[in-house]
Amino acid sequence: NITTTLRTLLVSPLVLLHSHHSLLNQFSRSSSTYYHCQSLRIIAAPPHFPTTTHTMNVSADLIQSYSALLTMACLPILIGSFLARHKPSHSETLSQKDVFMFPVIGSVVLFSLYLCFKFLPKEWLNYLLQIYFALLGIGAVFKVLNPLVSRIVPYSWTKKAKSEVQLPFSTITNYLFEIKTVQITLTRIISFVFAASVGLFYFQTKHWVANNIFGEAFSISSIELISLGSFTNGAILLIGLFFYDIFWVFGTEVMVTVAKSFDAPIKLIWPRAQGYSLLGLGDIVIPGIFVAQMLRFDDHLRRTNPSHGNIYFWTCFVSYILGLVATVAVLTIFQAGQPALLYLVPACLGSVTLLALVRGEIKELFAYSDAPDAPATEKTKRSD
Repeated sequence: NITTTLRTLLVSPLVLLHSHHSLLNQFSRSSSTYYHCQSLRIIAAPPHFPTTTHTMNVSADLIQSYSALLTMACLPILIGSFLARHKPSHSETLSQKDVFMFPVIGSVVLFSLYLCFKFLPKEWLNYLLQIYFALLGIGAVFKVLNPLVSRIVPYSWTKKAKSEVQLPFSTITNYLFEIKTVQITLTRIISFVFAASVGLFYFQTKHWVANNIFGEAFSISSIELISLGSFTNGAILLIGLFFYDIFWVFGTEVMVTVAKSFDAPIKLIWPRAQGYSLLGLGDIVIPGIFVAQMLRFDDHLRRTNPSHGNIYFWTCFVSYILGLVATVAVLTIFQAGQPALLYLVPACLGSVTLLALVRGEIKELFAYSDAPDAPATEKTKRSD
């Protein structure tokens, strides 16, 4: 039941999350520079270049912050991919209609937020968005933490402390989330107390540690629970968002305006000597779902070839890392914000397609589907 609730909460804001995922950023203040960034784009005055005496310190600071962001981006993809490996029945599978509409709905959401921030009080809008994403983050932290706590707490304690409680307004909760009662155990109490404490800490301080805990948990849960259904769906989604980024980042002021106004825990943050470095969660979740699908594709090929390794998964994962490194390099060289999917989509999609061509498995790749309603022959047959 809790998983069903999280599924409902996670899928619905995914469009909103991506609409604000966009850029790998840095922002800082100095007497001649002002980088203002919330979660999307750098709004920069003429760049201030460090003097020679500070070059080494600045370089070390940049390396440390970007290395931390890279590590925090890779961990949820690895964990989420292996958690989603056997594709549990409760996962949310995107249809082809969903992936076609994703950039369209994302554009509508983005432009709607642009109008809201333009004509409505920003403080109230941000307050509501912070509550929404913080509640979502508490649920995600609980979901990620509970299995770990269950392994630590002795089963005898959990068994004794188990009880079932009917929710207030159960008719409404059953209609919305298919939940009437909640089973209370010691592990769930411990997990919820920790998750709620993180939420309270975030509301009181907006501290980057609490923000990152939310971000990591949200990314892991999204990658675990959401499936693309087929390689074709994944390719359509990535290509659609590739052009979405190009249009909204470079073609209009909409994303920049929303970026200056939007403030919610939908990004990873790492402090620097001057300011912070940021990475939007959309740059983790969107490619991460595709990387997770490549792990399941390796398992699919292993049914007919037991010696097959996880070559597609590791190729796609390493390509994701290289795409992020390329984004950082361009950002650092040109001192301008970059939409990470501009580099991540060619890296992930191109590397997997090229590998399939080299190995002579391109038909299998494009025919692959792990959707629940996929015909059995399509899931087991391997094209000649």
